[in-house]
Amino acid sequence: MKTTLLIIAQVLLVHFVCCAETVFRAGTDGSLASADGSVRFHPRCFAKGWLGKDARAVHRTHDGGPAIPFKIEFGKDANGAVISGRAGFLADGTGIHARWTLCADREPEMDQLYIGVTLPFEVFEGGSYEIDGKAFEFPKPNAEKSQFGYSSGVRRLGLCGRKGQKFVLEFDNPVALMFQDGSPWKISNYDLRLILPKDALKVGSLAELGCRISTSDGVRLVMPKKVTLAAGEEWLPFAAAPGVKKGSALDFASVCGVDAPAGKYGRVKRVGDHFEFEN
Repeated sequence: MKTTLLIIAQVLLVHFVCCAETVFRAGTDGSLASADGSVRFHPRCFAKGWLGKDARAVHRTHDGGPAIPFKIEFGKDANGAVISGRAGFLADGTGIHARWTLCADREPEMDQLYIGVTLPFEVFEGGSYEIDGKAFEFPKPNAEKSQFGYSSGVRRLGLCGRKGQKFVLEFDNPVALMFQDGSPWKISNYDLRLILPKDALKVGSLAELGCRISTSDGVRLVMPKKVTLAAGEEWLPFAAAPGVKKGSALDFASVCGVDAPAGKYGRVKRVGDHFEFEN
């Protein structure tokens, strides 16, 4: 009887481990990452000269709506363009439909615009990927040759980790993609790039990428939540009296208005071993 119960328990444990759903967490910067760190999607681009620019959150918390705003700022490295974007995620139990929409306040000076997918070596080294039904093995990390797997017009991409983790990406429209080995930069990831056309961000136009992300065991989506701070029983009252105590170190009443206005005597300069006003 004990042996039978032990076998049943082991079978149930194996079933639970193998069929555990994959949890994905949406970030306030437009990213989407599996909770176990296997994959992470994130909007990104390269300004002219291949200077990497990552998406940043517009708000620290999310209001719970279906779309998450983010931005990519070029700053002084390019022409000061700002890319505004919205990331939308919708789960149906077996997969997540993700859509990134981007527009710019002026045509950015850039080399590449893409949705990046971080694939850690510890998960995918020794694994494989499949592009529209054609299978390939992930190459061993190589500091000499970093780019591989470039393809255009891709409708479906499968990613398989060395321990059997499986992710499938089905694109709304055909996309170009490529992989890059991070070894030359001492980064322990493969970087998958889902490439958007550079000229899609002309003023008044939109760049979009949509895809359905699924796993063999189902998914669960966790959206960022609005954070509200409220006093509880563990809070301690703190009375802050306004103003400055007369005669204290912070009381400047005795010197306020003396020799006004500020700058009346010019700048301070060094004379020998001491300082003097210019005037």
